[in-house]
Amino acid sequence: MISTNKDKLLTAIFKYMWIIILLPKMLQFVVYSLIVLYVLLKDRVSLNKVSILFITGGFIQIAAIFFQLIFNNTDLTRTLAGFNTALIWVVAAIYYSMFTQYKNREELLKYVRINLLILFSIYLLYLAIKVQKIHILGYTLTLSSNDYLSSGKTTRFNGLMGTVIAPSHLLCMSIPFLLLDEDKKNDLLNIFCCLLGFIAVVATHSRMGLLIVGAMMFLMIRRYLINIAGYGMVSRLDFLLVVGVICGVIVFYKEIADKFIDFFYSRSGSNGARFMIYRESIKKVLDTNPVFGVGIKYMLETGGGYSYPLGSHCTYIGILYKTGIIGAFVYLSAFIETLKAVWKNIKTNRNGLTIMAMILCYFVFLIFADLDGSNWVIVSMFAFWGLLSYEKG
Repeated sequence: MISTNKDKLLTAIFKYMWIIILLPKMLQFVVYSLIVLYVLLKDRVSLNKVSILFITGGFIQIAAIFFQLIFNNTDLTRTLAGFNTALIWVVAAIYYSMFTQYKNREELLKYVRINLLILFSIYLLYLAIKVQKIHILGYTLTLSSNDYLSSGKTTRFNGLMGTVIAPSHLLCMSIPFLLLDEDKKNDLLNIFCCLLGFIAVVATHSRMGLLIVGAMMFLMIRRYLINIAGYGMVSRLDFLLVVGVICGVIVFYKEIADKFIDFFYSRSGSNGARFMIYRESIKKVLDTNPVFGVGIKYMLETGGGYSYPLGSHCTYIGILYKTGIIGAFVYLSAFIETLKAVWKNIKTNRNGLTIMAMILCYFVFLIFADLDGSNWVIVSMFAFWGLLSYEKG
């Protein structure tokens, strides 16, 4: 039986999520690790199959890092970053197990809504003060960053979250969880909070974030319409929507094609750098250690003074890069087991099928984004997956 004290401690990572987000990455790791250590010392935590697989993947990366330390000259900063990445997977996996035993999911619903409202409030602050960085006692918090589109210079909102992709991660974990809310009176409130968060995602100018979170918002609203009007009515609306889209594409084919091309190539430099990272990451792991991976994210110079860590901007290529073929197989098995555990728990929920579709959308999102790019993202996401995989009994 999970103790009340443990429940309160686990609740705190969502209750105080924004305080943790504002901490430097290494301090985030320390906070999450101390909570895990405290819980492990106070209570017995049973690790399930999913957690064991992810922990195994983390230790494969640690082994790959030690291999690099023994046989190659490694940069200290990149080595420490590698250990952080490997260990945060281990820590996050333990959180997954703990949250599969967490019973008070209803209490977390209000904190999920509050966190989305805080994100929107930060966006309003950003619009009001029109500055990119806030300096407090020598510590710098970033509201936005500059980027260069084919049409010229632009600013991308990141909401003090470290990266412009982070608001999308927050929405991708929040929307499916809010659909677990069994109280129909909260349906409009949940949609409202998610719409405000979506406005912040639009301001990030993340193309995949916009598409994936937009798809989740569509599925959320559609699901609530089914709950209100019934499946038959929504099916007819779906038919009218499909017919309208087809007619629109036929009539406005050229305009739509031009918009799509502009959207996809709006940051052609980013596209080129991204695919260069993918190509060089795969080449590096195949040349270095295809079985157990490279472990450490070495930097790739892309020209113009820019450099990016290899194994970044794609969770799946990043896993292959860091842990090789063996690790990729372990992580793939872990992801499949996660999906099976989630589906087993939510398939009887009134919104279960929609929640599952959203989670699959998120796995598509990870083709273009790092799950472990921020410590708070991976820990929070594993916690949400644990909540969705609640082990009854």
